[in-house]
Amino acid sequence: MPNALKLVGVEQEFVVRLTFLNISSPVVWVLLLLLLSFVLAMLWAPLLIGPLRTITRKKIDQKGRPILYSMHNGKQGTPSMGGLLFVVNTLVLCLFFLTKADYFWLTLLGIVTIGLVGVTDDYLVTWSTRFTGLRAWQKFGLQAIVALILAVNLYQRYGYSQLQIPLVGILSLGVWMVPLLILIMLASINAVNLTDGLDGLAAGVSLFAFSGYLVIALVQQQFHVATLIAVLMGSLLAFLWFNIYPARFFMGDVGALTLGLSLALMATLTGQLALLPIFGLVFVLETLSVILQVFWRKVFKRKLFTIAPYHHHLERLGWPETKVSQRFWMLGAVSMILGLLLYFAH
Repeated sequence: MPNALKLVGVEQEFVVRLTFLNISSPVVWVLLLLLLSFVLAMLWAPLLIGPLRTITRKKIDQKGRPILYSMHNGKQGTPSMGGLLFVVNTLVLCLFFLTKADYFWLTLLGIVTIGLVGVTDDYLVTWSTRFTGLRAWQKFGLQAIVALILAVNLYQRYGYSQLQIPLVGILSLGVWMVPLLILIMLASINAVNLTDGLDGLAAGVSLFAFSGYLVIALVQQQFHVATLIAVLMGSLLAFLWFNIYPARFFMGDVGALTLGLSLALMATLTGQLALLPIFGLVFVLETLSVILQVFWRKVFKRKLFTIAPYHHHLERLGWPETKVSQRFWMLGAVSMILGLLLYFAH
């Protein structure tokens, strides 16, 4: 964790706004904000469903993806872009409580810009007759620009140039930290996006990954980082309430891209980038299933899985959607525990 990142007691900010409460523990404030975020998101979530149903709808390309169409045809018409719930809720609360944090405006820039990329893609997918949004190179290019801006600023302004490897030590990378950060951000963004394919799957797994980084941020006494994670978790928990089977809305790219980038940012701000593949093990495995599927078709001229990512393959084998999501949640919980074990073992 770089010395350039100042540790400021969040309770000093909160007491100014909520003087009727005599609570000084920053950990208590962080947990209270998690609950506040959840309650606020729950209150306005039902108001979001109607407008989303008007502007977006779930569409599956019957010709392009016949297997997926046969499994999820009943979801046609379900509103997308529900990720706006936790994106907007998080931004509003952070604008009220976290504007004094050194890294806040950079984080805000990242969330807003990647969110706009997701909104654009979601909208184009909905209204395109070809079931396509942004072209792959356009989406990846915009993601890369966002990642480049964030990586350069994290290196130059906040001094992030070291990679801490559990049980090994600290590796100083210097300017090479910039391309590594870009790679990690892009990998995280797209891994979450690939995993977002079943009701509650990506949101539930993300909650466990963020929980791991919340514990680390609290132990490090980085209470502003912990507050940002807690607010996002509370909002995400409310989203999951409406997203579990049968989902009333889907997060869409606006949600998936934001979650992926946020995970990478929290890993960076806590100085625990090496733990991201552990906390996000489900995302890693889902991405590997897609890579292996492409490799198998190119080399052996046949499929390795019936359909990729792997969660759809399990569906095709006869697993109920709820069983797949819940088993992946369990794997997410186990990977969170493993990541924390590695962190505290150093």
